[in-house]
Amino acid sequence: MNWKKDLMMIGGLMLAVVALLIFGQTTGNLPTDTFENSSNSARVSKSQTIPVKINNATINAEIADENDERSKGLSNRETLDPNLGMLFVFNEEGQHSFWMKETKFALDIIWISKDKKIVDIAYAVPEPGVKNSDLTVYKPSSNAVYVLEVLGGTVNSKGILIGQTTEFSL
Repeated sequence: MNWKKDLMMIGGLMLAVVALLIFGQTTGNLPTDTFENSSNSARVSKSQTIPVKINNATINAEIADENDERSKGLSNRETLDPNLGMLFVFNEEGQHSFWMKETKFALDIIWISKDKKIVDIAYAVPEPGVKNSDLTVYKPSSNAVYVLEVLGGTVNSKGILIGQTTEFSL
């Protein structure tokens, strides 16, 4: 009689393992490299860039629209192409502040309002070798919902000014 009980337990365990294998395949991690476009539910890959047009210049910007992406930003990169940048997208308008933790090159920071006008700019903000506790925190003078980081000097070389309108679609 004991062997029947053991056999039933082994059979039950095998059934549980098979069920986990089958259902584990369909409930595994889903890809997280896409985000919902708020305007028309199209899917855009995070690894792609979007064109941001300012004053006849185009910056191809990576999107940072989640807290971990915004926190990491462009830190720990060795360099940045002059025609590339990162567009930080916030859920709410505000005076979103930035610091250059572990950033290895100078950046220009462009704050953009909800109507896509440039409201403030920080120019070439390098601080290599500065301890995290001593880093400057850069904050705009006006509310913004987008922030574009580009290679330091880009703002001046492309004639980008406060008050100009930007063009981009998310």
